[in-house]
Amino acid sequence: AHAVPLAPIAVEILSTMDRVKDSPRVFASFSAAHAKTRVDEVMLEIAREDAVARGVDPDAVTIEPWRLHDLRRTAATTMPRLGVDVVTVERVLNHQMRGVMAVYQRHSFAQEKRHALNLWADFLANLSAARESNIVKFRMGA
Repeated sequence: AHAVPLAPIAVEILSTMDRVKDSPRVFASFSAAHAKTRVDEVMLEIAREDAVARGVDPDAVTIEPWRLHDLRRTAATTMPRLGVDVVTVERVLNHQMRGVMAVYQRHSFAQEKRHALNLWADFLANLSAARESNIVKFRMGA
């Protein structure tokens, strides 16, 4: 089992999702392809709104191709910049330890993973807040 100590905002988001009745699975009705399509639609909508605000033709806006796995890579790349050690990042991603480390290292990393995922959630929230702040400033002519 891979225990993932979710940040409060992740718990809040998950609590609003539709669940299959009596299923212990969080993502029992989750379709990665559908979710990715929806995220692409929202990203394009936001990018086009930004283009309009900048006076650029919104129909000329495109989104670069990406994969859901890119989100794991982005988190793994960014967490060390936030002060998370690489071993903890690897445990967050549920990568298996190898060699002597796998034999001797039995620590669960639960507290470290919780700290890492809270830092990640805060980082994402700050990105979102900064974007919203910049949009407000831009619209106010600041």
